[in-house]
Order: sequence, then structure tokens, then C-alpha cells
Amino acid sequence: MPHPKTNRDPRSCPCVWSEQLGYPPPPGASELLRVEFAGVYLTKRSLISGGAYAEFALVDYRLAVLLLQSLSFEIGVSIPENWMTAYKALFYSCQIKGEHLIVTAGSQDKIDRCLEWGAIHGINYKREQFANKVSEITDGNGVDCLVNFVGGDYWDANLAALGMDCRMVMLGSLAGLLYITPTLIQGSTLRSRDLDFQSKLKNKIVSNVLPHIVNGKLKVVIDTVYPWPDIKEAQKRMESNSNVGKFVVVIN
Repeated sequence: MPHPKTNRDPRSCPCVWSEQLGYPPPPGASELLRVEFAGVYLTKRSLISGGAYAEFALVDYRLAVLLLQSLSFEIGVSIPENWMTAYKALFYSCQIKGEHLIVTAGSQDKIDRCLEWGAIHGINYKREQFANKVSEITDGNGVDCLVNFVGGDYWDANLAALGMDCRMVMLGSLAGLLYITPTLIQGSTLRSRDLDFQSKLKNKIVSNVLPHIVNGKLKVVIDTVYPWPDIKEAQKRMESNSNVGKFVVVIN
């Protein structure tokens, strides 16, 4: 396995879950935070099971991706966990084929950004009962698939937004299948999946997503780039939920 020197490291929700909610790393993974990095080993970027908060990281060659010269380290490091998680949820679990996309967000600025990037409708969940709004948008039919990042207090509203014979995909630490007629509720996780599955998913991203990032059709969204000494500021901004896009930490 290569031991690349890490130059860039992004922050995302699993970090906060690990620190605040006891979200555990999978067996055998590093106790250090972060699951993706970009660094110097034939200029590759990769997804790993943990330990990217380090000067060097151990990665299985099947999860490494060549960083194209047209992409910066900051862009490269923001791709693996973000796009692999979304791709798995949307195409493996929801099996979407270009459907009508509705997004929810806690501010108008975030909604406007999502609409700019291709969403058809945006709902501010802090100002509107999003289940009622979904019913209005869909003429009372509900949605065919709902990707749920939250759960908790929004569980009932999520169920109310679902249509007949639909599915809800839970992202995060939930796993397994639960059938509640007429809804399929499915857990979706990536970090604990075996290398064979992660490698096949990575290859899908390389084939189906990366070319469109290079040609500009798809956008990698970065909120802020922080120098390594300001890592606590990145953590605070993430916990405030005020960001739009990824945080990238530069390790010099």
C-alpha cells in the first residue's frame, strides 16, 4: 500500500459525528479523524477509512485516484467522500434517472445556491413545514425517494413527505433494511463497506463523474480553505452549519 504525504484534507459531517455523537470508526480503522486526502504519491487523492489528519496516510491502491493536472489539490480532495456518498445514495439506492429534484436547506442563500446548481424547488425547513410544501409541489403525491441526512425530530415530517411505493435512504450511521408498508427505508453507509465495494464505487465516480467535473458540467463546491493551524476555526464553522460546500485544510 502507498504511504502518500498528505497536502490537503477536507472536513465533513463524519468528523462532527465522531466527536459529538460517538460515531465510531469501522474495525481496524485509525482513531484519527478524516477519511479523504490529496497528497504527493504520483499525485493521487483517495478515500480511506480514517487517519487523514496526519502528515502521511496509508491507503489501499484500489482506492487511490490519479489527480489530473487540470484539477487542484483542493478540488481533488473534495471529491472522494462527498461524491461517492451522494452517488451511492442517488444511483444505487434511489435509482434515480434524472427526476424532479427538491432540496431543503436552512437559509435562502443555501437554497439559491442549490437552485443555481440544478435543483427545481427549494424549501426552507426553518420557515415552512417541508412535508406540506412537498405535498403542494407534487400535487399531493409525495416524493418517490427521499435522501435523509437528519432523522431525529424530522422523522415524522420525512415520512409525511413520502409517496406511495417509495423509499427513504438514511445517510449516516444507520444501516440495514426496514420495511414499513408502503415505504422502503434503507440505510446507506460507505465507510464501513469492504474494499471491493468501495473500489467498484470509486471506479464509477472516475468513469461517470470525474469527466464532468473536468469539463465543468459538474461542480465541486468548496466553502473555505484553511491553513492547518486554523483547524479549530474550520471545526467551529462546520458545527455552526453555516457553510455551503466543503472545508479544505492545507497541511504545509
